Amino acid sequence: RDEQLSVSITDRLLTVTGVRPSVVHRGAFHQMEIQYGAFQAEVRLPTSVDEGSIEASYTDGFLTVVMPKRKALRVPVR
Repeated sequence: RDEQLSVSITDRLLTVTGVRPSVVHRGAFHQMEIQYGAFQAEVRLPTSVDEGSIEASYTDGFLTVVMPKRKALRVPVR
């Protein structure tokens, strides 16, 4: 299927938007969160992430987003 997805992070807010096409074939799903059409989901992240190291993949209907924590700056104490 051709799900269209967009993943973005702004100010520790992860946003996933997309469009799931209408499904003609009904599989063995008991419940689906989003059946078809446009959708948007937002998740507030508890800490800052390294935005340059984020990886996202979509396989077999599952979106996986890996977001490493941003390394803390160490300031020498004088």
